[in-house]
Amino acid sequence: MNDVSTTARLLAAVPVLMGAALLATVLSGFAQIRTVRATLLRGQADLILDQVRRGVPSKNEWGGDAAVPLSAELQESGVLCLAVFGESEPVVVAGDCGSPDELREALLATGHGEVVDLGSRVRTVRRRPPRPGGRGPTDEQLAAAGVRPPRPVLVEFEPRQTRELEASARRTLVIGGAGSLALFVAGIVVWRLTTRAERLQEQQERQRRLAALGEMAAVLSHEIRNPLATIKGQAQLLAERLDPQTREGEKAARLVKESLRLERLTDDLLSMVRAQSVERTPADPAALLREAAASLPDSRVDLELEGAPATWPLDPDRIHRVLVNLLRNAVQASPADRAPVARVCQEGADLVYEIRDFGEGVPAGETERIFEPFRTTRVTGTGLGLAVARRIAELHGGSVAATNDPEGGAVFRMRIPRG
Repeated sequence: MNDVSTTARLLAAVPVLMGAALLATVLSGFAQIRTVRATLLRGQADLILDQVRRGVPSKNEWGGDAAVPLSAELQESGVLCLAVFGESEPVVVAGDCGSPDELREALLATGHGEVVDLGSRVRTVRRRPPRPGGRGPTDEQLAAAGVRPPRPVLVEFEPRQTRELEASARRTLVIGGAGSLALFVAGIVVWRLTTRAERLQEQQERQRRLAALGEMAAVLSHEIRNPLATIKGQAQLLAERLDPQTREGEKAARLVKESLRLERLTDDLLSMVRAQSVERTPADPAALLREAAASLPDSRVDLELEGAPATWPLDPDRIHRVLVNLLRNAVQASPADRAPVARVCQEGADLVYEIRDFGEGVPAGETERIFEPFRTTRVTGTGLGLAVARRIAELHGGSVAATNDPEGGAVFRMRIPRG
């Protein structure tokens, strides 16, 4: 079953890993959009500036601080504003450019060939680049030779290509996110189905074992229990007549003790296999724990009853049996100078019995196996006490679990819902 469980969990992890890889890929691509956007804006700005350069008259002067309409070609390219400057003042303004002061500030704040992303629009400026090393003719020398130096041009345009790219990236992100979410959900569903199948398989295996034990219990009840009662009765009579200090008296007492151990074994076995349902009635949880502790031969148990509710729907006889088994184990595991601690309280909608011993604790990897029938670490134990406890707790809709306390010893917690 362990190999099947491991394979099922690996299959459940596959869609989760695929979803994580898909989401990482989509997010990585979306993160690179900023770099791609800057490159596209640079290319679009260069194309528009070339269009503007070709459209500026080479011989006729632009002047007069006139506002002119944008050409159809520039409008198709997404140009929103075109401004041609003289010395420092706009001499030709086309489109939606704002006031001359705003244009002048924008020109001063933007370097030659710089692309400024304003979100809804993009600004770029082309002016005469600085002369490298001071070489080349000055503007005055060009004017004296009759050559008009290039005027600064400011262009603001709509980033249409980047908008389309971002819209496509967002669609891809949504689709990839939806696909990743679907794969995550599929992994969770497979995981839960696998876990449920394991539980069902464990329950079936447990029922199979209980059925086998039921057949054995029937044999024990007919073939062993009646003769055992006769043997125990005769041994008790014999022990009462003999002096316990003599060798014969010791043998008779040992015979009574072993008969009682066999009787307890048959009782535990029959209790487990016959437990099919419980009859809940209002009971006092604190009184049950107190009575169970008092029923032990050596009732050295420290009780904490302050947090117990007044009543709780329980099967008193069966819960008493569970508590006796757990307390007996705790007393046997604890050293003689350290009494185990038992408490009862309400946690949310559950009644909780907690019993802690001060022994060596539960061996590593044995926190579940100790609840299997006939599994015990003691020579005189029957190996059925914890199995019976879990069975009765489950019939109440609850559970019993074992852990090790960080300060030493084992802790057994039984949780029982209200109903």
